[in-house]
Amino acid sequence: ANMSELEEEVRKVTRENIELGTRIGSLQEEARQKSEEAAQLVQSNGALQAEVADLAFQVQQEQGAGKQRALEIADLKARLDYQEGDQGAMKRRLAAAEDALLAAEEA
Repeated sequence: ANMSELEEEVRKVTRENIELGTRIGSLQEEARQKSEEAAQLVQSNGALQAEVADLAFQVQQEQGAGKQRALEIADLKARLDYQEGDQGAMKRRLAAAEDALLAAEEA
């Protein structure tokens, strides 16, 4: 290989390195955002779980309004299940982003 071919190869590798660095930075930012979203979902789930527990106690104390309270609990359970489903999806997306980041770093 002559000198100009080697210089061209160095330029090519440098460009690829810059592109990979940019991609890694992008993936790190995406992973950070997904982590924040997952943390917010965990916090929301904790608040919803506390709310469900409070409503369950009220049902026991207010037997006359038991049917209405049971409907409220079912609604909150559906919201909690929905939030947990979103949290699972976010965790999967975060794991995929982390995997992609690791793959990019290893490349």
